[in-house]
Amino acid sequence: MLIAIVIVALLAVGVVLAMYVTANRAAARAQADAQVRESALTTERDQLGELSTTRSRQLEAARATSIEREVTLTELEAQVTKLDAQSTQLSGVVRRLGRELDDAKVTVAEQAARIEGQSSEISALVADNSFLQARAESAKTEAAAAEARNTGIVIGDVLSADDGQPATLWSLELARSERTWRTSVAADPFAASSPFETTDDPVRLAVEVEAAALRENVGAFISIDWQAGPVADPSRAHLIVRIAQELLEAAARNPQPLRLVAKGDD
Repeated sequence: MLIAIVIVALLAVGVVLAMYVTANRAAARAQADAQVRESALTTERDQLGELSTTRSRQLEAARATSIEREVTLTELEAQVTKLDAQSTQLSGVVRRLGRELDDAKVTVAEQAARIEGQSSEISALVADNSFLQARAESAKTEAAAAEARNTGIVIGDVLSADDGQPATLWSLELARSERTWRTSVAADPFAASSPFETTDDPVRLAVEVEAAALRENVGAFISIDWQAGPVADPSRAHLIVRIAQELLEAAARNPQPLRLVAKGDD
């Protein structure tokens, strides 16, 4: 009986030990599973935290972008408003300039008509002035002829150094040269004095004045190379000037530059 109780006790102890070992193993497996689960949850938690942080940053960036876009949109609307105002202002300026241009066209047309009228008046005055100058020259010629007649000079007479006619003709020629100087050469036609009053070579001066007048009046390319001395004889002086005048008149019709050379001795 005692043996049976011992055997039963031993069996009970074995069963308890087996159950303890089984419970320990189950607890170890459960703890290991718990640790694995905890590690997995920790990893998942960290990943979710990182994802949440990333999403938060993306959300903040999206909010900042939205704010910037709102600001940009506001600025663009302000610029559009400003441009609309400038466009309206420029349209007004364009209309004003168009009116001013029309007024300017009218003014230009009126001025053109006025200038045309003034040109006609100037042309008439120029014609009158030319007529008056012609009459003045004619009067001077008539006066010179009258003076010549008063001194006894008659066209066709034989000139003589004794009757004073060469000196008179030379004086008239010098008077004509002085008029040419005043009308065509002098800067001041109404000057009180002329170079003929102070020259010691009137023949040379008369020829140079004739050339200068042709240059001014017809644009002749004429120059004078005077290598002769003064001429004292009135008849000879008059003849030289008249010959030079004819030569210069012929040269004035030539388009090429020409030079009149005057040489002489005793």
